[in-house]
Amino acid sequence: MCALDASGYTSVKVTIQVVCDYSANTLDEFWDAMQKNDYVYLGVRPAGQPTSLPTPGVPSTLPSTFEYNSKKVSLVDDPFRSLAGFIRKIEKSTCPSSNKYCMRGYDRQCTSAGTAVSHFEFRWAYFFTDGYHNAALWDSASRHSSFIAVFNKLLGTGGPLSKVASEADWFAAVEVLFYQARSASALTYTVPAAFGNIAGKLPGAVKGTGPIGDEDADCDIPTCPR
Repeated sequence: MCALDASGYTSVKVTIQVVCDYSANTLDEFWDAMQKNDYVYLGVRPAGQPTSLPTPGVPSTLPSTFEYNSKKVSLVDDPFRSLAGFIRKIEKSTCPSSNKYCMRGYDRQCTSAGTAVSHFEFRWAYFFTDGYHNAALWDSASRHSSFIAVFNKLLGTGGPLSKVASEADWFAAVEVLFYQARSASALTYTVPAAFGNIAGKLPGAVKGTGPIGDEDADCDIPTCPR
């Protein structure tokens, strides 16, 4: 909703699916349920440090305001989460019309219950952030260097990314980042256990740099745990 508000579009109709109604809970009960059921991501990336690895936070570390481009913005941008989204939208002329994103960086998977893996983009964002600092997570040192250069271009002179980078800049970054997503390290990488709900292996990692044969899985909407 914050992104929609920041977009400047004022007449967009949004459909919201209510999974759980916690309106009768106390604030402590609400946050306990949100964390227990994996409905909230509490990673913290310090303001002004977009290449820092996120660290586990608590509900009180979530932004208290959602104003866009105001003097007191507490919502911190996460460019690596954005890259984790862009890398799933790579289009190639060699992809069939029925699967135009066959060269996406990773596959979307469902859980054993048939629902989407929660916060999967943030797991990949953690991996991509680690890869910014660690060339060993790439199959090619030269591609790692290329990504550093193009990502630093996204950062510009330190201003908001949305002010200095075009869509073409983002896709230039993911065209290189694709090779980290498809590297051998992605198949074995594990987000540290201390990170709670995004800890573990990278969901949807694909071996090799060839096309993904199927479209993204159509996962079910989760039901409210009882």
